[in-house]
Amino acid sequence: PYQTAWKATPKRRRESPVVAMGYSAGGKGGKGRGKGGKSKDAGGADSWDAAQSSGKIKLTLEDLTRVHPQRVVEAFPQLTVAADWPESRAPRSGSAFYLPLIWTALLPPEASEGPSCFDQSVQQLNSLGDEKHFKWARRASLLDVWQAQVYWRQIFSGWDDWVTRLRVAMAAFESPDGCGIEGVVKCHVQRVSVTAGALVYGDLEILGALPHISNARKSPDQDAILELDLALRLEIEASVATLFLPPVAPVANAPT
Repeated sequence: PYQTAWKATPKRRRESPVVAMGYSAGGKGGKGRGKGGKSKDAGGADSWDAAQSSGKIKLTLEDLTRVHPQRVVEAFPQLTVAADWPESRAPRSGSAFYLPLIWTALLPPEASEGPSCFDQSVQQLNSLGDEKHFKWARRASLLDVWQAQVYWRQIFSGWDDWVTRLRVAMAAFESPDGCGIEGVVKCHVQRVSVTAGALVYGDLEILGALPHISNARKSPDQDAILELDLALRLEIEASVATLFLPPVAPVANAPT
């Protein structure tokens, strides 16, 4: 029912279905911002990802593998998220969560070998965005993305399922300019906006930064990719919103 109602709404008037379901955390990508990716009505603290620029979060390699207690996502009770999330205020953009998911799905899984449909994705990971885009941050490598998976699995119980489903949706992509994952890259992984995003939340140093796939008003590429599987988008938005809710007693640890 959420999918039907949302698709029936003109795009320029769409409200995030998760907001409509009663959540208030996080907005869509880079929407609602002026030039440079900042909010039109807020200062630098409310920029697209204030968490990663604040320097408050410093992770170690041990932190990446730490098992987190979990809490249930009310809208999707089969899902859980980390119950000990260190932040209480959601960033105005969901890009800090969407970008690692999108890039993970775009890139080959760790066990893959040889030439594949992921070659253009790897090329874009290694070349999209210039020095100004990355500022002082190191560009993340494919090995960094693989290493980050254990971290994201502990934050979101649905992470591996989301990656698989998004890859399947990308493989089914069709357009006059290309099909499959290569078509997604050609159509939606050519432009960047604001600055590169941390591969793990809030820390640009531990595993580097990812090219910030555009979600500007004229090039909403993040939205286009996530909307290849709208049900998945609903799940991740609800999960992100749950991270920033007031603390409750955890239900269990994430599966290892």
